[in-house]
Amino acid sequence: MTAPGLLDTYRRHLSGSRGLADRTVRNYVADARVFIDYLAGQRIGLGDDAAALRDFVQRDASSQPSRD
Repeated sequence: MTAPGLLDTYRRHLSGSRGLADRTVRNYVADARVFIDYLAGQRIGLGDDAAALRDFVQRDASSQPSRD
């Protein structure tokens, strides 16, 4: 599945199956898009490498302001 198709499927799942609010869906999809762009920048296909997920989460967490 292509990235746009995957994001559309994810959006429909969040809206329909999970019944999340529009803003929540928009934010979740935006986060997924950032992740997909990260994978593309690392030349990793969707679903190729679980280590890529760990690296992304660590990098993203370190760039977020503290919520304390």
